[in-house]
Amino acid sequence: MRSLDESLALVRSVAGEYGITRVTNTTALDRIGIPVFASIRPNAVPGSLCVSAGKGLLPAEAEMGAYMEAIELASCEFGRSGIGFAPVTVERMLDGYDARVTMADFAPLLGRRFDSNELIACTPGEEVLSGETVLVPSELVFSPFDDNPFATKFGSSSVGLASGNNLLEASVHGLAELIEHDIASFGFVRDESCLVRLDSAPMPIKQLRQLCEDARFSLYLRHTPNAFGLPYFRATLFDNTDDAPLAVCAGYGLHPIRSIAAVRAMTEAAQSRLTAIHGGRDDLTKRLEHWPQSARKQEIEAISALRTKESNADNAVDFANIVDHEQHVTSLETAWDYMVDVLRERNLSQVVRICLSQASDPFQVVRIIVPGLEAFSPEHMRIGRRLHDYIMSL
Repeated sequence: MRSLDESLALVRSVAGEYGITRVTNTTALDRIGIPVFASIRPNAVPGSLCVSAGKGLLPAEAEMGAYMEAIELASCEFGRSGIGFAPVTVERMLDGYDARVTMADFAPLLGRRFDSNELIACTPGEEVLSGETVLVPSELVFSPFDDNPFATKFGSSSVGLASGNNLLEASVHGLAELIEHDIASFGFVRDESCLVRLDSAPMPIKQLRQLCEDARFSLYLRHTPNAFGLPYFRATLFDNTDDAPLAVCAGYGLHPIRSIAAVRAMTEAAQSRLTAIHGGRDDLTKRLEHWPQSARKQEIEAISALRTKESNADNAVDFANIVDHEQHVTSLETAWDYMVDVLRERNLSQVVRICLSQASDPFQVVRIIVPGLEAFSPEHMRIGRRLHDYIMSL
């Protein structure tokens, strides 16, 4: 495995091959001081992002993250990887899976229906637990996928898209992100999180909180108990006044090791804020579309209500009492095995990997898909069987 310095030197040397023209340190644009970098990819295809971001405890980690996110987005553009699609019936696509898997397990957009003889665009992937080749909806592989000749059933997103120094590292990141989004999906329906008291947290987490407080922000870290028994956190960062131009930002993190999950959530909240301040992202207008200037009063009221909700200390938990699997996870191999075992125990026993890079490439990019995991968000209202059943049970 390369060191961070070695990886950074290598990614700088190959960045141009992915259309990355510049990576810049944006940390000083804000007053917090948590390292955040932005990467610029001006020739991204319409529907993708020209600007990506990276965060970390160290500037080098943030810079590396900005490069890698841009590489991921470049690699999943249709046509770049050399991977294509074929028109396949729904029935044939499902033939490669356990008989219990249906199209609902791929979490289609709300209201979409499937006929067994209907054609959809499909792309081959490896079911990594068996080594067999299966087909997946191409909409879940490429982003954007404007070449799709059929009706949109899932929409495009970056969920499960990940990169790393090698195939295993990329796969671990992709699988963790999928599980993170699954837990978040259920949280949109019913938030069962609890505030985390950080007095027992390790020093890096306390230092992140201190940076926020010194900059006159309130940072609330909340943990959500979940079906997988994995540490999952939401960090919400509030400015000291509800009427600030950018009063609230959030970040999320999941990892078998609780301190890593918490750091990811907290640094992502800072990254989210700096992404807006930097102003380079193509999708920043969504907030203005949802909250036009004419609705500013209602937006401020919503921010105040959210602050009350996120700071609610009912059922608060000490950081040291949150589930942690550090004793089981000592390497990338054990992290992968542990998360896969957790899924298997919950009858989520098929993990599909599509390699969007060549074996000879210096960095590996993958798309991980797990039938049965959820991927709902207000922007992409995808609902699978588990989330549907959960909603109906309430």
